Amino acid sequence: MSKCLASLILVVAGFSSLEACELKKIESKYDLWRGALCLRGANIWQKRLEPGDDTAAIGVGPLGPPYSVAGLRQLAQWGANFINISHPGIFSQGRPYALDAAAKDNLDLLIAMAAEADLFVVIGFRTGPGRGEKAFTDQGGKQDHLVWKNKKAQDAWVRMWQQTAKLYKNHPNVIGYELMVEPNSNGALLNIYEPDPFFAKYKDTLYNWYPLAERIVSAVREEDPMTPILVGGMNWSSVNWLDSIPEMTDSRIVYVAHQYEPFVYTHQKGTLTRQYPGFFDGDYDGVADLVNKSFLATLMDPVKHFKERRGAPVTVNEFGLIRYEPGADQFLKDHFELFEEWQVSSAIWIWESDFKGIDWNEFNFRYGSELSAPSEVTNSPLEKVIRGAWAKNAARPSLVKGKW
Repeated sequence: MSKCLASLILVVAGFSSLEACELKKIESKYDLWRGALCLRGANIWQKRLEPGDDTAAIGVGPLGPPYSVAGLRQLAQWGANFINISHPGIFSQGRPYALDAAAKDNLDLLIAMAAEADLFVVIGFRTGPGRGEKAFTDQGGKQDHLVWKNKKAQDAWVRMWQQTAKLYKNHPNVIGYELMVEPNSNGALLNIYEPDPFFAKYKDTLYNWYPLAERIVSAVREEDPMTPILVGGMNWSSVNWLDSIPEMTDSRIVYVAHQYEPFVYTHQKGTLTRQYPGFFDGDYDGVADLVNKSFLATLMDPVKHFKERRGAPVTVNEFGLIRYEPGADQFLKDHFELFEEWQVSSAIWIWESDFKGIDWNEFNFRYGSELSAPSEVTNSPLEKVIRGAWAKNAARPSLVKGKW
């Protein structure tokens, strides 16, 4: 067989010259993130219940919706090997910014259930001192964004993460701390969506997430020198702000990007006029584009080049789309293929809770790609794509037991 033909066969088989994740090379939690691609998983999400929440849909609290061991085992059976827990912080949103025992106990439970399902865990705090759940929507009020204006709230984030590191540093399946899910002061409060104008005016203010991130990294390292720390960029950790993250001095940083673009496709409801691949304005310049895998590669080019330039791991630990968008399976398949090519770990949004009261399913891929699906289905095109990507996972907590 000729050398050229052999190379072609390898490429067609999906191996190319990419390095495979080898258990014998994994000696630390950080090894799961760097080098060969070892982590492919999903997000789970919970919030602290507030007055007016529909407890029939989200549970009686104090946090919800509830997850189960059976639900996480199903995730592992699909092939995922880690969950990104998008969770309320373990300190209260309001003063005195003290330990929230209910949030801490709930996080303990999730980590234990993940361990039982043989899943690694990343702890990510979406809310905490001076930051509420509505900070992610256009309904956020002053108290939801206070962290960007109040130094005491920021000081409390530092203390909260130091306490978190102390509590969870010895949990073998906890492989990362994501310091804040989607920091967004620039857009939510200032309506600035490009890095240059933001830093020209607000670099030395509390609106700038990065000095706070550096402080948190230092505090975490006082308690836990080993667990990788995940730092996302501003503007909801969007890809186009990845380069704005300063190079952190710590040697075990994983940089974070989130990817939901083109948003006009991934979040369209009602009349589904845009399909993938297809022609529509995917970059908001008023001109129709051929939105396909090449378009996505260009869109996410900052991820590839950031990883190469910094020599540091990058994770796209949120990406996805509403499950019934036309061509959703191909959209996900193209993302997974790019992540494989670039050796970038990923976590899809979202592995939905199996709580029976939940009355939403837009991102629940277990419902397949039909808009009117009344319940979960099997062997849908979406499931086949996701299972196919996750089937490459070789590392699990049980397989690296005793290495740290």
